[in-house]
Amino acid sequence: MIRSGLDAGIGVSEASWALNLLRDNGIGAGPCGAASLAGVDAALAEPDGRASLRMGPATHVILISTEGAAANAGFDPR
Repeated sequence: MIRSGLDAGIGVSEASWALNLLRDNGIGAGPCGAASLAGVDAALAEPDGRASLRMGPATHVILISTEGAAANAGFDPR
C-alpha cells in the first residue's frame, strides 16, 4: 500500500539534532520518530533535492512519528 503512494525514501544515520529540535518544541518523539525530520532535512540538503521530489511553494510535508519518548526512557541525546 505504501509503495504505490511513495515518491521517495531516504535513510539517515544521525538524528539526535532532530530529536532535540522536536523536544525543544514540545514534541515528545523518540529517536526513530525524529528520523523522519532528519530524512526530510537530508533530502532537501541535496543540490537538486526539491526539484527531484517535485516540491514547490505549495508542497506540504507530513512527518510520521510512531514512537514517543517513553519508548526510550533514559535515552538523552544531549
